Amino acid sequence: MKHLFLLLTLTSLTTFAALPPYYQSAREINAILNCQTVAQKLGAGSQIKSIQHVEKDDSYIVRSGLCEVVVQVRYQPVHIPGPAKFVLETSDVKCLVD
Repeated sequence: MKHLFLLLTLTSLTTFAALPPYYQSAREINAILNCQTVAQKLGAGSQIKSIQHVEKDDSYIVRSGLCEVVVQVRYQPVHIPGPAKFVLETSDVKCLVD
């Protein structure tokens, strides 16, 4: 019984480790804005027009003029309460032709 209680307690900690959604998404967007790979793919001289969250796959579409990049958020395991840890993966840039 003692082991079951400990297991449930540890499981609860990993389940509730993330920040509230507003603050977690702010961390994700900030990471995207500071991501050198995104800047290189869209062009450092271009201006960001929009960042759109796609809920079904935890990704963001970053648009800059006629080009866009999809940034996938990959969550890492968290074993203590606090912000969720993640890494960003970027797609190839897609540009519309004028």
